[in-house]
Amino acid sequence: MKIAFIIQGEGRGHLTQAISMAQILRSNGHTISEVLVGVNKHTDLPEFFTDRFPKAKPFLSPYLIFDKKTNKLRVRKTLRKNCTKVRHYIKSIRYIHRQVKANTPDLIINFYEGLGGIYNFFYNHRNIPIIAVAHQYLLLNPNFDHPKGFWLHRTLVNLNSNLTAIGADKRLALSFTPFPDVFQKQLFTVPPLLRQEVLNAGSDVNKEDFLLAYVNQPSLTKEIMAWHDQNQEVRIHCFTPKIPTEEYTNPNLTFHKLDATLFLSFMKRCRGVVTTAGFETVCEAMYFQKPVLMIPLKNHYEQRCNALDAVRAKAGITQSDFNLSRFWDFALNEFVPDSSFKHWANSAEEMILEEVEEFEPKEVQTYEAKFGNVNLGRL
Repeated sequence: MKIAFIIQGEGRGHLTQAISMAQILRSNGHTISEVLVGVNKHTDLPEFFTDRFPKAKPFLSPYLIFDKKTNKLRVRKTLRKNCTKVRHYIKSIRYIHRQVKANTPDLIINFYEGLGGIYNFFYNHRNIPIIAVAHQYLLLNPNFDHPKGFWLHRTLVNLNSNLTAIGADKRLALSFTPFPDVFQKQLFTVPPLLRQEVLNAGSDVNKEDFLLAYVNQPSLTKEIMAWHDQNQEVRIHCFTPKIPTEEYTNPNLTFHKLDATLFLSFMKRCRGVVTTAGFETVCEAMYFQKPVLMIPLKNHYEQRCNALDAVRAKAGITQSDFNLSRFWDFALNEFVPDSSFKHWANSAEEMILEEVEEFEPKEVQTYEAKFGNVNLGRL
């Protein structure tokens, strides 16, 4: 099949999922014919993604706004700011339509891009089947336990999830563990999409006495630095989109720019992983049986859900700040590895291919191909 991707480009998660999906599809004879990525004007596509998709085409897409001082998600400002850019987003939808029309794929896979859902509503009309893929679709499953309260945040997240999947023929909900499918919603639970580099890492995993941190908000590095000022004996390797400009001389705290290969190397050797409850990083840590400290960004309902669900799946612990003392003790003395996630994750290729290849175009045989050439002139 010839398959086009439409991807939400904010953060690392959906980009990584697209890389993993492409690895599965290509290894089974399918072609990724077009890669369209929603970004905001301040965001460049990261190198780990463009290395795999050098011809990826960005378009302007809605984005989240965080408070620079508190790192809190500003819901109202996010809504107001994006409302002022509606004309730009209409141009993006038309751009998606032109690219798909020129490319004529057999299938579109949408990785949680809202404009991809709106494109399907206005232009596609089921001419090309669409599969929507994201871990956020699990929140639409009635069997999922949501955090208590947060009615407005839950409503907004689910509204956005339904927007991204308008008219989709299937919704694949990536999950830490199996969940019952919801056939009336065409909602199917599948394992996480882990990079082939993770799956191929094998059992070469060690436990060295350092923590690995990943924060996609560079300002959060200040919180890590503040804790480390009081705990300089603990080694930390922190990956962030932008290295802090402040001079920090302690050799036990090192900052790195995003580098997928280097990050994986540290993941295999670390004692534990600190993250802001992003789905992909938690999954990679669980695959290597590393404990995780999840610190959801303030007002970020999806990350709050991720954190609570990962605790249920025995990934680690969650808290509201970057005081790492409790987690360091947990990683050293309390964490008990669980191999069940690895078995679940290893079944991803088979399960996802089954869902995708259902849309493979059937070969239409001509009369001559089926019965041979027939001379009708003698009849």
